Amino acid sequence: MIGQVIDHFKIIAQLGEDDRNDVWDAEDTRIGRRVAIKFLHKELSRNKIAIERFRREAQLASQLSHPNLCTILDIGNHEERPYVIMELLEGQSLKQRLHTSPPNLPRAVAWIQQLAEALDALHSHSLLHRDLNPSNIFITHRNQLKILDVGLGRLTQSNGQPHQIDFLEDREHDDYEMREIRPGRFAPSVHYLSPEQLRGVRSDHRADLFALGVIMYELLARVRPFGGDSPELVRNNILNHSAQPPSTINPYIPAELDQLTLQLLEKDRALRCQSASEFLIDLKQTHYERPSSQSLTIPAAINQLKRATITFRSAVVGIAILAILAAIFLPSQQTITDQTEQNKTSPNQAPIVVPLTSSPGLEIYPVLSPLGNQIAYSWDGGELGNYDIYIQLLQSEHPLRLTTDAGRDVHPCWSPDGNQIAFVRRSSEKTHIVVISAVGGNEKTIYTTSSMMKGELAWSPDGKHIAFDQQTENGSAIAFVNPLTHNVTQETSSEIAFLQDHTPAFSPNGKWLAFVRTHQGIQSDVYIRSLTADKETQLTKDKKPIKGIDWSPDSQEVIYSSSRNGPFMLWRHRLQSQSPQLIAGTGLNATYPSTSARDNILVHTIAHQQVDLMRIRLDRGNPNDIRPEEIIPTSTSLDYAPKISPDGSQLLYISERTGFPEIWVAKPDGTDARRVTSLSHPNLYMPTWSPDSQNILFRSQHLGLQDMYYVSSTGGRVHDASGPNFQATSGFWAESANSIHLRDNSSMSGIFKYNLDTEERVLISDDAGTAVWDHPQNANIFLAKFQRGRARIYELHSDGSQSSLDKKIIYSRSYGVEIHPDGIYFARHSISQPSYMSVYLYRFDTMEVEKVATIPMARRSHFGYTVSSDGKWLYYGKETKDETDIIVLEHYR
Repeated sequence: MIGQVIDHFKIIAQLGEDDRNDVWDAEDTRIGRRVAIKFLHKELSRNKIAIERFRREAQLASQLSHPNLCTILDIGNHEERPYVIMELLEGQSLKQRLHTSPPNLPRAVAWIQQLAEALDALHSHSLLHRDLNPSNIFITHRNQLKILDVGLGRLTQSNGQPHQIDFLEDREHDDYEMREIRPGRFAPSVHYLSPEQLRGVRSDHRADLFALGVIMYELLARVRPFGGDSPELVRNNILNHSAQPPSTINPYIPAELDQLTLQLLEKDRALRCQSASEFLIDLKQTHYERPSSQSLTIPAAINQLKRATITFRSAVVGIAILAILAAIFLPSQQTITDQTEQNKTSPNQAPIVVPLTSSPGLEIYPVLSPLGNQIAYSWDGGELGNYDIYIQLLQSEHPLRLTTDAGRDVHPCWSPDGNQIAFVRRSSEKTHIVVISAVGGNEKTIYTTSSMMKGELAWSPDGKHIAFDQQTENGSAIAFVNPLTHNVTQETSSEIAFLQDHTPAFSPNGKWLAFVRTHQGIQSDVYIRSLTADKETQLTKDKKPIKGIDWSPDSQEVIYSSSRNGPFMLWRHRLQSQSPQLIAGTGLNATYPSTSARDNILVHTIAHQQVDLMRIRLDRGNPNDIRPEEIIPTSTSLDYAPKISPDGSQLLYISERTGFPEIWVAKPDGTDARRVTSLSHPNLYMPTWSPDSQNILFRSQHLGLQDMYYVSSTGGRVHDASGPNFQATSGFWAESANSIHLRDNSSMSGIFKYNLDTEERVLISDDAGTAVWDHPQNANIFLAKFQRGRARIYELHSDGSQSSLDKKIIYSRSYGVEIHPDGIYFARHSISQPSYMSVYLYRFDTMEVEKVATIPMARRSHFGYTVSSDGKWLYYGKETKDETDIIVLEHYR
């Protein structure tokens, strides 16, 4: 449409598109004014109900005049498509602003006030909005708020009853927007629907006030009050669970704003604020500190606390080491039998956040000692780059280094008497469990394996067992090793393929073992196993990543870090409850909690990361050397998992610049970047190109279902890539652009070939494979398998036989394998340089493996690399900032 003249408006550019409308930038040729033209979507233009609703929106909105409502200038019809002429707004939606540049406290309150004033004007004209959410709230460059899509709600009379001209008034059940939407109906965002809307009760203006409360919560705390991975879960939380105060996430939000927010979120609308004008009166009477630049994030508060505690810490530097020795040995004869008495805390005590460490580098896996006066943790030493075990008093700034081995020492845990520390040591091809005195000295290795351990260690309260994750044929199981006899017993089952049990934690009373169970490499939940009876129960059911577990002192709550609401946050979960609670004061990106058995304190880590895209030349230099890097300009956030298109013209990657991982596409040098997806969900993995470079396949939890999806490289609608009645846990394109190899998301874990056009699904292998790729030179296929902690690749021949490829092909994960015409690229940890990754090529012609590069590639969740089709360039994500701080939280219960 660009260049067309509609009436006297010349189309200049498209501004956006959704399921209902497309919006264009245009110029009024008569007076030279820039405007926005909104057309009803072509498909909806054939629907009489949609056309009537669209026209009604324009007519009703044109009758309103308010600085916080978008102004309607004119209406018309072009080629049987109705349109409206609106003022052209420059800025971004509130949804985008929340992702890219969240407001400080004064700005957030100012926006809330503008939003309430706009609702007051709307309701005073007997209009409801009914779909108020950050997507249809616009923030101009002057920070003026504008509500869009006015008129989609019902008309009301002064007595609150439906207006006589409401053409949908006889459709009583249409208020229940969670059901199948009829053609022409709009589907409001479920996160912002009031309880009465979800129950199918006719709503009034107080439903808009509930949505205002959700938005207010999101502005103050940066998360929604009612989370969930599917509309059903969100609906259940809105209907049956109360929102936590915003100060639960950010303790610096004043109590008055807490109270106002929760009053808007009352489930009984009779208890809510009864009007926007009433809310405005209360809001203007609130008092809070108004610093000019204070952010609404916990890291900002932590930085202030760091500066405030430096002076105090300096006073104890001289006696730090002596105090550590005294803390270890003087109380060693005491027993922890008075937990109940010492755990009594005064009610309503506000949590106190105190940063414990601020050294450069990564300080990870903190664990409180049994007496709660010091921690053990792993630190890479900043520039040293090698992880060792340290201990540190909570009142001290200087740690004591316990280990100096060249291996990677991680996951410490204390013995019940506090005299010893066990930890995991990773060196070369072996992983060990090592025990050392809490003041250093001789070490004792009690267990060794050639497989990798995923999670932490846990020492039982009776001192007889150390729990760890032991690799099995199918995945991993929780096992116990006796620190004296070194005998090993397997505790949990490992009969299901691709099931990993890890991250164990003993309850203080010794009756329970909590652990994480991960299925298919990504879907994680917390389980509780009785140590007195052969019984397991599932505690969490949202299939979200877990980073760290511990228990409350009374053994009635499990404390863990989960990304169920987006960023990792700390949660309390009672054993008999279905509803976890956020732990106040921990903030975002909080992981690896450890609690005290005596005091009401816990420690955890806060991560600060940045990943940038890099590329190096493969046709120059020595593969064992670190080649000169060329940075790919992207963002100042997390950019990773690059993939070059088969035709070499485009580079896709995952970027978290908007607050959530989304797929972006750019030229190979990083220029002309554009966002492809708008999922706004924390789960997004494994994006890969179709053979024709037109579509992108990826894994996500779109619409509540963990599955494989695909989208055009130019953006638009997200499509199901696995077909009806089927869920896949991984997928890779076949040689044909209309076929995909899928791994079944069930205990069978079969590999299927799915045709997108015919929806035909053919079983390729039920031999416990993890991934399948077509051979680029013949009709054979490659099958990846995971056996006893090691990944191997087999070639399946057309006659049904199979043969193993070179055993030197050892890779970290299936996503780290790239099939090229000349061979198979794969990556694994460098043995000679542990902080680097080595990239290899298995050549089809020689059937030999050769090393092609050594790179500082990001690992864990930011893993990913790609080789250009001509074999000259290697792209990867590099952690340019990767730091953690250890935080102490007092009065967390």
